[in-house]
Amino acid sequence: MMNQSHHGSHAGEKAWDRLAIVVDKTQSPKIARFYQLESGPLEWREGLAEKPFKVSCFMCHNNGPRVIRPNYDSPFDPTSLKDRLKISYWNLGVKLYGRVKASPHHDERDMSQLPPFRFRSSYENERLQVATCIKCHKESGFLARGALSRQQVPTIKFMLEMGQMPPLGFRMSAQEKQELQLFLEGF
Repeated sequence: MMNQSHHGSHAGEKAWDRLAIVVDKTQSPKIARFYQLESGPLEWREGLAEKPFKVSCFMCHNNGPRVIRPNYDSPFDPTSLKDRLKISYWNLGVKLYGRVKASPHHDERDMSQLPPFRFRSSYENERLQVATCIKCHKESGFLARGALSRQQVPTIKFMLEMGQMPPLGFRMSAQEKQELQLFLEGF
C-alpha cells in the first residue's frame, strides 16, 4: 500500500491517493490485483472501499509491482539508512517474483469506466519489438517481465530519461535506439 501524489510531495492532503497492489504468490505465474482506495491509513484488510481508477494501472505496471522508487533526496521526507536498507530488501524480493500477471478481475470491469485498467485498441496494444528490450519484456521464459506496448510509452520514456532502462549490463545498438525512438513517436 502507498500514498501517491501526482502533484508533488507538497500537495494538500486531498491530492494524495491511497493505492494498493496485492500479489497472490500461491499461483504461477503470480497474480496482481490493483486498488484505488478511499483515503485512510496504510493498513491492508479485505473489504476496503474502492474508488474508480484515476489512471490506467497497466500503463505503468504491465507486470505487477517491480520496484519501490522513493525520492531519497526529498527535503520533505528524508529516508533513514535503516529504511533505505529495508526498501532494498523489499525490492530484491519483488524483483525475484518472476512473471506477474494482472488479475482477470480487472479485464472484467465495465469498459465504460474511464480510465480502464488497460486499453484495448490494436494500436495501444502494439508491442515493442526492440531486440534488447524483449530480452526481458516478453510474456514467458527466463527474466520475463511482460511485453511492453504503446500504452506504456509514458513509462518507457520515464525509465529511459531516468537512466533506469536499459538496465546495467544491457546496451542498445544505434539501430535499436532508432527503432525505439520511432516506436515512442508512434510509428
